[in-house]
Amino acid sequence: MAMATEPLLRIGYAGSLKAHRPGQEQAGRWHWLTDWFWTYRNRNLHHHTRSGHYLLKGLAACRQRHPEIAAQIRLEWWGLIDADNARQAEEMGIAELVQIEGYLPRAASRAKLDACDVLFLPLETADDPLFIPGKLYDYLQLGKPVLVLGPESDCTRILDRAGCGWRIDPEDTEAVAEALREMVEFRAELPRRFTTDMDYVESHFHFRNLAKKLDGIFRDE
Repeated sequence: MAMATEPLLRIGYAGSLKAHRPGQEQAGRWHWLTDWFWTYRNRNLHHHTRSGHYLLKGLAACRQRHPEIAAQIRLEWWGLIDADNARQAEEMGIAELVQIEGYLPRAASRAKLDACDVLFLPLETADDPLFIPGKLYDYLQLGKPVLVLGPESDCTRILDRAGCGWRIDPEDTEAVAEALREMVEFRAELPRRFTTDMDYVESHFHFRNLAKKLDGIFRDE
């Protein structure tokens, strides 16, 4: 089957991205010390979902079920991307659908993200997620649909309130594959379905407004 000459749906990610292979979690001489050290922070925090593995797996499933749809998808990741993500894409038979590059200058990276249709946001999994990644604020400023693979958390609630989040359980491969299919079939409608509430973003997350709020807190007696 002929591949699309131009990607119809571009899913972008910029920054650092780990790789994960189920059953091959890193273990070593000091693994016990790492486990002990991190226990006091969050016993139930799992980093493996903040990787490319689950989106790659979902794309492979989408290709198996809907090859003509998957052919119109490109995952475009750049930055400090673990090389095992590319190896897994090759093993899954989707290497031509995944483009991985090194770091780009900030302006070039932002322009490339802005040219993407959807932004990818993998999150750590925990019973009570504690972290909001700084990347979230950059994504909100771009006003793009955000595909989140992770649990419900403050981060996903912010995206829901802003109107631009599409959250899926990373372990649910079928749901990831179906979301990818839907994104391709309804690509023209994505900007309307995921219209970012920029008034909310500006009032809550713009640096000047955050500074004003902090100043008000410190001045309040």
